[in-house]
Amino acid sequence: EYIDFFCNPTSVFKTLCYTGVGFASGWGSNQTDPVSVMKMMTKFPYGTSLNVGKQLIQIIRSGEFKPLSYTKKENLRRYGTPEPSPYPIGKVNVPTAIYYGCCNDFLSSSKVSN
Repeated sequence: EYIDFFCNPTSVFKTLCYTGVGFASGWGSNQTDPVSVMKMMTKFPYGTSLNVGKQLIQIIRSGEFKPLSYTKKENLRRYGTPEPSPYPIGKVNVPTAIYYGCCNDFLSSSKVSN
């Protein structure tokens, strides 16, 4: 309800919605249509769970790509260790392409761009 209120293209708060998206994905892109972003945000976060968001925050904070961390007791039950181990990305043998844009992604580090 709140996102629909703030991100509706007719809302007086639509600039806040677009600014929030810009904070996460970068500002200044001439490929981002503000009206389309606001329409998409009225459906956010449909199709995902809060745990996905929690895991993404943990990945950003730790810099490690690993499963969602719970309490120590729950980690032991789920993973057999007090903390989840990083995914063994080096063992993945799948053709992969990575696309990225220069200079407009606030969340990526300069190491990624370089």
